[in-house]
Amino acid sequence: MMNYSRVPEFKKDVKALKKRVRSLEGDLERAKHLIEALYGHSDAEQAEFKKLFLAGKKATILTKTGAVEVVKMRLDTDADSYRGKLRLVFAVAVNKAEVSFIELYSKNDKPREDQRRLRRHDA
Repeated sequence: MMNYSRVPEFKKDVKALKKRVRSLEGDLERAKHLIEALYGHSDAEQAEFKKLFLAGKKATILTKTGAVEVVKMRLDTDADSYRGKLRLVFAVAVNKAEVSFIELYSKNDKPREDQRRLRRHDA
């Protein structure tokens, strides 16, 4: 079981987007299940799933330092106007089973993740 936390900036991102994307909390819960599948196990089947998931346009590893990976993934949503537009950035401490949500943004609002925020939360 993974432990999840949200940095203060992420909480502000969620609050701002929740006004426009009503299904956001449910979308984040579904993302947690996906993260569990990617990082929650250590067998060969999980490694193959992770490889296939990252090979598509669903997610990418932004940085990897030691046992910490910072990942950006497309957040699936039920909101029609934001389908395929939301991005979730999180850090995973693989050996500790900890996930820290760093940033959530819409591609409608900005094209890329906040590099300064990533550096602040790089572990």
